[in-house]
Amino acid sequence: MARLRTPLRGLRALSIHRVALISPYALSVFGGVQEQVLAMSRELERRGVSVLVVTPDVSDDADYDTPATVQHFGALASVPANGSRAPLTLSLAASSRARDAVRSFAPDVVHFHEPFAPVLGYRTLTAHEYPSVATFHRGGGGPAYSLTAPLLRRLARGVDVAAAVSLSAATTVRDGAGISARVLFNGFETERFRTFPKERGVPPVIFYVGRLEERKGVATLVGAAIEHQRRSGVPWRVIVAGDGPLRAELERSDASTRAVEFVGAISERDKRQWQRRSDVCVAPSLRGESFGLVVLEAMASESRAVVADIDGYRDAAAGHAVLFTPGDSASLHDAIEEALVPNDAAIAAARAHAETWSMARLVDEYLDLYAQAHVAAGRSREPERVTATKRRAPRRNSSRDRAPRHVEPVLDPTWQSPYAPSAEEREENRTAVRVDFWRRRRLGLLGAGFVAFVAVIVLGAVVSIAVAVLALVVALIVGGALYGFLEMRCRSLENASLDLAERLRASFTPAGTAKDVQRLATVVDRLGATFGLNDVRPLVVSDEGFNAALVANGDGFDLLVTSALMHEFELIELEGVIAHLMARQRLGALERQAAASVAGLDVTASQNLAGKGLAYRADEVAAAAIRYPNGLAQALARCAHHHVSNESYFSSSAYPLTRWIWFDQFADRPTNVTKDIDDASVRSRALVEW
Repeated sequence: MARLRTPLRGLRALSIHRVALISPYALSVFGGVQEQVLAMSRELERRGVSVLVVTPDVSDDADYDTPATVQHFGALASVPANGSRAPLTLSLAASSRARDAVRSFAPDVVHFHEPFAPVLGYRTLTAHEYPSVATFHRGGGGPAYSLTAPLLRRLARGVDVAAAVSLSAATTVRDGAGISARVLFNGFETERFRTFPKERGVPPVIFYVGRLEERKGVATLVGAAIEHQRRSGVPWRVIVAGDGPLRAELERSDASTRAVEFVGAISERDKRQWQRRSDVCVAPSLRGESFGLVVLEAMASESRAVVADIDGYRDAAAGHAVLFTPGDSASLHDAIEEALVPNDAAIAAARAHAETWSMARLVDEYLDLYAQAHVAAGRSREPERVTATKRRAPRRNSSRDRAPRHVEPVLDPTWQSPYAPSAEEREENRTAVRVDFWRRRRLGLLGAGFVAFVAVIVLGAVVSIAVAVLALVVALIVGGALYGFLEMRCRSLENASLDLAERLRASFTPAGTAKDVQRLATVVDRLGATFGLNDVRPLVVSDEGFNAALVANGDGFDLLVTSALMHEFELIELEGVIAHLMARQRLGALERQAAASVAGLDVTASQNLAGKGLAYRADEVAAAAIRYPNGLAQALARCAHHHVSNESYFSSSAYPLTRWIWFDQFADRPTNVTKDIDDASVRSRALVEW
């Protein structure tokens, strides 16, 4: 891959008329990369450059504040990454359609933001039909780079010129993919942060905006607010804007003091208005911030910035923010108090510092990189203009991609790992019903045989040998008939899943929208390829419980997923649930668990037949197959903390009879207090530790 050692500023005469910006992250979800893409599109359009923005989330109908053309491809998936959740698409079909859209637009340069993030830009990157520039935002290595090195090296061949938003991000991509990136910065439109009048009032406003998750350190701010209220100082008005998995927990922690106002997710316009109303903007992240754009936004808004003392924030602040120890509420409290002391000189100096990170200056730098990309790609001639007038790509509504019926499998169906079930383990599970059936009748059969033997001996000794022989023949006939009857019962238990599937479908009302069914079918297709499962018939059923079951039925399988799980669980959690159920089939456990649901045994005996510890074992197999245990762990944790009402199937008398086939086998908590190895809370903790 060609690399130029110095900027070719003279080559800016190579006029750039058309630029395609590819964001792997959906604009519908707030994030730093998305803001960079939108801001860059506005600045390029302001300079007369036609811009196409390519982004995930086909369902996104929002109008974004940019004159650029925005096209959406692929269904949205929320994937854990770098301690957060990345709003990506995992559809390779969407990646192909995105490539076709770029071809139709015929850009002078394709600019990839986070080009290695799955999967929207992959087809365009590997096709390498236009000069390309890549911007890397992520700092810090980890298994994402080490485990995918062959793929990254292939993708890297499609990058002509690379940039990174920080030294940390440049180091990461150099070590992980061998790419030398020029260190620039995250720019922003400083003037937009002074659109609204500056407000200062009583009480002072302390503002946080961002996702409510552990990495962002919002609990530290809530703790500082509670501590301030306890000290009875000058009151603060603490505003927390944003949403995320920790919102309910954070609100509960503040329930008694009400020191914080949680306003939920807000628009970009409302964010800038709050920043102008704030005396202090807080950035309390614990780790994982490669660049502190939120710090510079606070400075541009003429608010004091109070930020955690971590690399990304410290570098961005450059001495113009008040730092505190990450995760230390007392330290944050003291830093806010220090920032609230009037200091106009500090505010002016911070604003001047923020101006050096303007988007206009950043686009100047990228125009140089665009010219370098033409040279590196061997295309240093003036790009030909297709028409004399400014041409646009087709409008979003006329060319939007539709969610695919099938997603190509991303894993090899022949995967092997130390956790893969052995042939012996599968055979043991498949024969478990027969072994258990005859084991439970062993003493009775031995007793009957002993009685018949004694009777024959007594008859021979007391009456005659002929009578004894006749009695023996009768005993053998009766014994054979009994064996035939018991064998028929055993086989009916082995085939119990057929009747069970029909009974379960009759117990629920079908539910779910067409979008729900499509989403479920997409996940089933992809994971079915991974686990070698064909003919899985997905069905969304109406129930408030978080649960799902996979039951053999004829030539295929019925997959029942409750409507509450479909609506409340994120995609990575739904994938974990279905992967777990398919792992049970891979273990050969479906038949024994179905048999345990119809055998009429007591709780202990039915659990032994179902396989005590098998749910825990299936978690291992599933996590190894999908190579990411956190989604499954999060799904189990949500089940463990979820209680259902009396109207739910999982509170009815029917559920204990079928509990072993369900993903959450103890969903009737708290009435069922069993806390063994197959309980969701135990399994979740085990996966987190793993």
